[in-house]
Amino acid sequence: MTSLWLTPQGQFADARVRPVAFKPGIAHLARDAARVTFLPMALEYCFWNESKPELLIRFGTPINSVSERDKPLDDWQSQLQMALQTTQDKLAMDAMSRDPERFSSLQSGSAGVGFAYDAWRRVKALARGQKFSAAHEDDKL
Repeated sequence: MTSLWLTPQGQFADARVRPVAFKPGIAHLARDAARVTFLPMALEYCFWNESKPELLIRFGTPINSVSERDKPLDDWQSQLQMALQTTQDKLAMDAMSRDPERFSSLQSGSAGVGFAYDAWRRVKALARGQKFSAAHEDDKL
């Protein structure tokens, strides 16, 4: 199995740009390739509760080229553009909800603001007899 990752807009594009507009090459690939599965993927970096961003990823519904080889290029173009736009819109709604339950965590990063500030917060917690956590919220992604 071979994987090919594309930015079909022809450049790195902001996920909020509407309408999603692709260069024509991806429609040609869909029409001319013998067996291709397109998997729309949306990425978003957002700041929820920590000083470092969360990377959110959403995959859309796979589109298989095998059963629709006779589809006109314009139809391929429209279908692929709409699939990515729908995936981006769903990810945006999930991101704005700030609900970690909508996501599966693949990797956790560090929490906290910075060494000096976190050291001060640690001393304050110790003086108060409290447990210190660098995270702004205990149950982050």
